[in-house]
Amino acid sequence: MMPITPLDIEEKEFRSSLFGYHRGEVDTFLAELGEELQRLLKENHALKDELKRKEERLARLLEEETEIRQALVSAQRLAEEIKDQARREAELIRKEAELEAERIRQEAEETKKILAQEISELIRKKTEMTAELRGLLRGWLDLLESTESPEKTLETEPEGKPTTTKEEKPAAIKEAPPSQESKSEEPFEEFEEGPRLE
Repeated sequence: MMPITPLDIEEKEFRSSLFGYHRGEVDTFLAELGEELQRLLKENHALKDELKRKEERLARLLEEETEIRQALVSAQRLAEEIKDQARREAELIRKEAELEAERIRQEAEETKKILAQEISELIRKKTEMTAELRGLLRGWLDLLESTESPEKTLETEPEGKPTTTKEEKPAAIKEAPPSQESKSEEPFEEFEEGPRLE
């Protein structure tokens, strides 16, 4: 069935018959019907245009929504990548810090060992020097005690006994008895109370 247009209604002609409808009323009704159909067609056309515009806008909104979703997915992916990168960098920094701390600890241990060895060596040298100095002091004290003045030696010798000459002093020194330990250590104890050798 072909669609009826307002022009079809307006140009429609009916055959006359006996006792048929009133021609004027039929024409008037057809004219009104044509006008109403014309209004409906215009309204339908306007509705179609509006529907088309809404569909186009809906398509744009859907496209924008898709783009937004894709942007969100990309942002989430980028955020995850940034988090992973930051996590890896933090782990790398932590490992490097641990290695550096271990290196510093080992260097400190080595330095500690070296210092301990140096201190032990200094203590050993100090002990040797102290013993050597003590021996020298004892030798000097023995020498001082054995080499008394000639006047004191003459006073103690009886009359008529020949005096000791300068050439005989070394023999007297050799024959002198060793000094007592208590006498030789007293001056050394006074020496040890003085400034200590570092």
